[in-house]
Amino acid sequence: MSQTQTTSQTSPARDTYVYKVVDGREVEADVIGARLGAGKPCIVWIHGGGLIFGSRKTSPRGPFLRALLERDFVIVSIDHRLAPETKLPGIVEDVHDAWRWIHDVGPGRFGIDPARVAMAGGSAGAYLSMLAGYLFEPRPRALASFWGYGDITA
Repeated sequence: MSQTQTTSQTSPARDTYVYKVVDGREVEADVIGARLGAGKPCIVWIHGGGLIFGSRKTSPRGPFLRALLERDFVIVSIDHRLAPETKLPGIVEDVHDAWRWIHDVGPGRFGIDPARVAMAGGSAGAYLSMLAGYLFEPRPRALASFWGYGDITA
């Protein structure tokens, strides 16, 4: 069975990469569905957890992940440092660094089409995805906010 083939009984293969190191701590991303030279669309997924917990390993959930793989997407599920040890600007910096890493290495290493990269997430990950929509260059091709909130200061 190839990396991109899944059934209801199996989970797709996840390849883990370090996309940055901060104060000796590795911050990682799981890449799912990559194929060298393919020019595939990509979804960058940011986990939920109120910015204080969560992991790239638990998301996106199975049915959504399988639907994306069946449509030939590459999924990059990222971690970021967590609050309260890391304040919001540092967390946003991590997401931005992951975005740059995907655009720098994604086309050659994972078969990602850099013109077709979207950002998505659940809850706090949805909030971070929405921030990416106006903070990052190049802008995400699309944004998907699942159970997100719009203003964490209100």
